[in-house]
Amino acid sequence: RAPDGWDIWRKPVGGGNPLRMTTNGFFSQNWSASLSWSPDGQSIAFNSDEGGETAIWTVPIAGGEPDRITVGVGDNEAVGEMNWSPDGHTIVFDTISEGNWNIWTVPSSGGIAKKLVNWPGNEGNASWSPDGQKILFVSDRADILGVYVVDVESAEMRLLRENRTDTRAWSIQADWS
Repeated sequence: RAPDGWDIWRKPVGGGNPLRMTTNGFFSQNWSASLSWSPDGQSIAFNSDEGGETAIWTVPIAGGEPDRITVGVGDNEAVGEMNWSPDGHTIVFDTISEGNWNIWTVPSSGGIAKKLVNWPGNEGNASWSPDGQKILFVSDRADILGVYVVDVESAEMRLLRENRTDTRAWSIQADWS
């Protein structure tokens, strides 16, 4: 813990000294951080309220200066969970925009974020398909809580499973095409 907040540390599983990856209390004391390892294992994406505005940042696992990759996305109130695409080029995340949680994508190197799902309901818990072509997410649209899939390029979407909320594994028996 830093004097003004919290930081990210990592410690080798086999033992050894912990390494401080961020400095100066990058998280306020009331912050709930979400972390996601890059597919190559060389970076971590995380959300932070550093500078008074919620954003996604990345930091190398060796530590160093974090890079802010989102600016002015949604209502700047919160960024929830995030996940890297299998190729490491894009991050999917949920954030509050227009009063609801929505699914967005942003290049992992930073840039303009794109709202992938636009619905006056709540979406979250986004997870990439193994081939990186689709994203699975939970939504309460049409008063049906369920798991939906959206094609990243076309934005075509469909309900896969009603009354389900688990998107962590792509093992749900379904046709992903």
